[in-house]
Amino acid sequence: METWLILLSLPLFLYALLMILFTIGFWLPDCTKSVDIQHPVSVSIIIPFRDEAENLPVCLESLSRQAFPPDFMEIICVDDESTDGSATIIQAFMKQHPGLKVQLLHHTRGSGQEAYKKSCIRRGIDAAVGEWIVTLDADVVVEPEWLTVMANAFRSPGVSMVIGPVAFSGNKTLFGTFQQLEFAGLIGSTAGAAGIGLPFMCNGANLAYKKNAYHQVKGFDNDVSYVSGDDVFLLLKMKKQLGARSITFARQSQAVVWTKPAPSWRSFLHQRIRWISKTRGYQDAWILSVEAIVYLAHLYWPTMFVCSIFVPDAIWLVLLYPVVKSLVELPLLFSITSITHQKHLLWLLLPFQPVYPFYVVIIGVIGLFARFEWKGRKFR
Repeated sequence: METWLILLSLPLFLYALLMILFTIGFWLPDCTKSVDIQHPVSVSIIIPFRDEAENLPVCLESLSRQAFPPDFMEIICVDDESTDGSATIIQAFMKQHPGLKVQLLHHTRGSGQEAYKKSCIRRGIDAAVGEWIVTLDADVVVEPEWLTVMANAFRSPGVSMVIGPVAFSGNKTLFGTFQQLEFAGLIGSTAGAAGIGLPFMCNGANLAYKKNAYHQVKGFDNDVSYVSGDDVFLLLKMKKQLGARSITFARQSQAVVWTKPAPSWRSFLHQRIRWISKTRGYQDAWILSVEAIVYLAHLYWPTMFVCSIFVPDAIWLVLLYPVVKSLVELPLLFSITSITHQKHLLWLLLPFQPVYPFYVVIIGVIGLFARFEWKGRKFR
C-alpha cells in the first residue's frame, strides 16, 4: 500500500517543489535598472483588435496618460475586420490627441489564417519605428507609469523580452473572483519561472520585446497553424536562440495591466480551451514537464477519491489534499497578489481547492480536441 501511495503522490511532491522554486524565483533580484528618462528607448505599442468598441476608449485613454515621453512612443492599432465601429473610435481618439503618434491599420483576410492575431501583430511590427515592440490587448487598462516601468528593463544588458504582469479586475461575483485567483497563480508562476531562468509562459496582453530580436528568431514563422500563441511561441523561440536569461519579468505594481475576467462560463471555457489548444505545438521539454506535473498533481485528488472506496485508509489523503495544496500555493500567491494589490483573494484559496482538480482535469483533456470560439470565429 505504501508503495503505490508514494507513486501516486509523486506528482504532488513535484508540484510542491515547483511552487517553492517559483516563489524563490519571484523574489530573486532581477536584472532591471532605472531607465535614463533623458535618453529613453523608442517604443511601438501594438494593439491588435476585432470588435472592441466597448473596450478601446478606456484602453486608449489610459495610454494617453502615460508619463513616458510621447516623442519616443507610438501607438499602432491593427483592425482585424471589425464590424462594430471600432475604427471610428480610434479615428476620433487621434483627433482628440494630436500630440500622440497613433496609426490605424486595417488587416483583411488572406489565405489560411492570415486575418488572425499573429498576422495583425506582424503587420504592426512592419510599420513600427520603435526599437522595442510592446503588445497590448484592446481590453486592458494601464497605469500612468506603466511604460516607464516596463522600460526600466529595456536597457538592461542582454534582455530581449520583458514579460509584464496582467490581472483581472471589475467583477466581484464568485465566478469572477475564482478567475482572479486562478489567473494570479498563472502570472505568479510566470514571474517565478522567469526569475529562476526557466521561463515557459507569458501573456500577449502585456509583453515587450526588441524588434531586432523578433526578426532574429523569425517572428511567428512556422506557428501559423495555431490561432493563438503569439506570446508563448515567441518566448520559446527567444529562449532557445537567445538564451533564457534574455527574458525577464517586470515585478512592479505600476507594470500591471488590468483586464476583465470572462463574463460567462461559456466564454471562460472557450478561452481556456483556446489557451490549451496550442499545447500541441510545444516542443520545449521544460514547459511540457511543468504542464504534466500540474495536470497529474490535480488528477491526484479524483484518483484518491476512487482509491478510498477500495482502500478506506486512503480517505485521509483526500481530506488533507486541499489543505496541503493551499499551503504549498500560498507563498507564491501572496507574492503576486502583493504586486496586484489583491491579497483579499487569498481567503478563498482553501474553499476553491475542491473545484480546481476537476476543472483542470476536464479542461486539460477537452482542450486538446474540442472546438472553440474566439471573436466570432470557430476554430479547432
